[in-house]
Amino acid sequence: MLLLAKQNYLKRPRLIQTRPMYHFRIAFKPIKNTYTFKSITKVKGNSDEDNILLVDISFTNNEETATTPYMGFAVDWDLQQTNDNKNESLSPVDLKEVHTDTNQELVDNANKEVNPGETVDAIVGYRLANNTEDVGFILRSTISRDNHKGFAWSNQ
Repeated sequence: MLLLAKQNYLKRPRLIQTRPMYHFRIAFKPIKNTYTFKSITKVKGNSDEDNILLVDISFTNNEETATTPYMGFAVDWDLQQTNDNKNESLSPVDLKEVHTDTNQELVDNANKEVNPGETVDAIVGYRLANNTEDVGFILRSTISRDNHKGFAWSNQ
């Protein structure tokens, strides 16, 4: 289930919309780049300790120079979980090393240069801090204003 919030998701998020994970398509224009979230899926990594979040996106580079979907996503979004009553930013992972069952073309696309104005589908991966807490997708541009914008993904 996807929960969209217009305010700080960690305080009292206002529910805007809920949809099953296999039906949602949401577009965000945080700064210049455009992201359409096609799916968010939790999977086991290659080791039993790894719980990986796969984020399937369509990325449009609206910057003036080429960049990769991975780099654009990492610059624009901060994925957070609450762990021991403390917010923790999640670490990106190399999906070729931790989850080899993923669509390799989309994994490869995450690290391919995308020219300005072009769009590519890609999957980026993050290691979950724990297996139960929800994940906040926070626009980095709103963190310093203490008016976080983004959405929360339900880890159920």
